[in-house]
Amino acid sequence: MPPPSKHRMIHRPVYLPTPGACLTGEEVNLVNLINEYRNEHGLPDAPVSKSLTTVAQWHVLDLHTNRPDSGTDPATGLECNLHSWSDWRPDLWTPVCYVHTHAYAEGMLFKPRQMTNNLYTGYGYENAYGSGFGATAQSALNAWRNSPPHNAVILEQDVWQGRNWPAMSVGIYEHYAVLWFGSVTDPQGPVTVCNVLGNPIPVDGALDQATNITLSWEGYNLDGNTLLYDLYLEADTNPPTQLVASNLSENSYAMTNLLEGTTYYWRIVVRDTHNTQTEGAVWSFTTEETLHVCLTDEEVILANLINDYRNQNGLPDVPLSKSLTAVAQWHVLDLQTNHPDSGTDPATGEECNLHSWSDWQPDLWTPVCYVDSNAYGEGMWFKPREITDNAYTGYGFENAYRHHDGATAQAALDSWRNSPNDNDIILEQGAWQGFS
Repeated sequence: MPPPSKHRMIHRPVYLPTPGACLTGEEVNLVNLINEYRNEHGLPDAPVSKSLTTVAQWHVLDLHTNRPDSGTDPATGLECNLHSWSDWRPDLWTPVCYVHTHAYAEGMLFKPRQMTNNLYTGYGYENAYGSGFGATAQSALNAWRNSPPHNAVILEQDVWQGRNWPAMSVGIYEHYAVLWFGSVTDPQGPVTVCNVLGNPIPVDGALDQATNITLSWEGYNLDGNTLLYDLYLEADTNPPTQLVASNLSENSYAMTNLLEGTTYYWRIVVRDTHNTQTEGAVWSFTTEETLHVCLTDEEVILANLINDYRNQNGLPDVPLSKSLTAVAQWHVLDLQTNHPDSGTDPATGEECNLHSWSDWQPDLWTPVCYVDSNAYGEGMWFKPREITDNAYTGYGFENAYRHHDGATAQAALDSWRNSPNDNDIILEQGAWQGFS
């Protein structure tokens, strides 16, 4: 994959609008891991620095966006390494192709001065890490611990002995992590406490949610201060402005009697004991509809028979889904109208079975001659996504039944109960265990 364009838009967490404003959750983890590792070796915590946070977070963004480490130094022919900086922001820093001989050491040492307009007067020293699998706090620390030169910087060994680092910070973004130590105390003090919000439940964009639902989220800040939450929620209005609950001490709230078939937008505003306030991203979910008005009488009977059979075997009801109803009802119409199961697969010579779909509605689905070998599994699994235009994001699995005298709810259930494979799906047995 070629390096990203220098004009590529940067996608970063909503709670980090400007590098240096705060630490992300994974950056907090890395700060803690670094200091715990130092403590294990008899060293004190290195104070987190606002100036070095600015440097570290800009650097991982530059590494990800512009790949300054991917070139070579024209003067020496040596490869640029992860301490390199591009010419992306000449108003903030001087570009450098940093090479392993440290020929351009000032390109690292002076970065904190450059990027703080000389508010920070000391030198900066960096550990850097890159991973094709994505950088994490633990993987970065593991890499530095296993590299003697990087480990020596963290534990103040060899040439770094006695530094008693008075300033430190980190940056993590996508595939990169960096750790900066500074030679003097930061006059800007510690990094601004960032109240971080994330991991909403239900997940953003979730469909078919109950009308009585508990909303939950994760929130924390660097200093571990007590947090209070305000919940805003509104139907069909983005962003929501209706305050539903305020000064919540718990990171969850139960909502009842929501409207059916409605998209709700919600967000959290969090405050800490210093009255630092952060607005979270807007999330959404859509409630389920009572589908009996959309099902025929016989379909209602079949849904009840299926859940009764599950209940008899110790399993809960499966909620009816508007998305899957659309898929199921289109499929029986297609089977009745076009008989896509009456042909053979030209590639394998196998007969098409009842999981096949014709080319009747190409704007809604991709036709498939489904065969008993399951060679075209995606032809079934992806149908809910196709037919709902990806509003439904999961996979779909189907039992199918046909009878020349007409299908009934009881006949369909009897057929599936007597077919081990179909019965396993209904009762979550065999490969389907634990799908509740």
